[in-house]
Amino acid sequence: ARSPRRRPPRPAPGARARRGVSATHLVPRGRAQEAFAAMRDLGPRVTPLLQVGEIRTVAPDPEPLWLSPFDGPAVGVHLTWKPLPDDVARVLPDAEAALLPLGARPHWGKLSHALVHDPGSVAALYPRVDDFGALAQRYDPEGRFLGGYVERLLAGGAPPSARTVPDRSLRSSEHREARRRADPRDGGAGTARWRHRGGL
Repeated sequence: ARSPRRRPPRPAPGARARRGVSATHLVPRGRAQEAFAAMRDLGPRVTPLLQVGEIRTVAPDPEPLWLSPFDGPAVGVHLTWKPLPDDVARVLPDAEAALLPLGARPHWGKLSHALVHDPGSVAALYPRVDDFGALAQRYDPEGRFLGGYVERLLAGGAPPSARTVPDRSLRSSEHREARRRADPRDGGAGTARWRHRGGL
């Protein structure tokens, strides 16, 4: 007889908030000792805010990827913070100020002060970021797949004369409305549906 299905237990109220958030910085393996020393100096400020800290070794990508932080042997400095956002926001910029000059790259999907407030400093760590910007311009000339953050990242990573980020005016509400009126599919309903889902 088949056993009855069991639903996974629901998390307790507030459990998600207690999980905290994590930050990971990938340091070139040859500079790992310097990174450890820098984090040790910040220990008195960092330790009270941590749930856990980990050091992870990461193998390089098998082939070069333009915006991958894993294009060489790396050591990941992984910090899971307590849910104390104001306190973490005060110490994280100092941690990154110590790690980024060593070539550390913030994980794209985790907490980072530099990724939000100074994306150009992160873009400068990727030699092929301008090639990526040119590729984005080629395949997405109207910037449909650009958010404000990606736009700032690409603009900050290239000198003004070489910036390839599409003009945001192309994505203005007037432009979208003109496209909707001109779209013969379902009287523009398809375009409206994508707008609702955040696609336009």
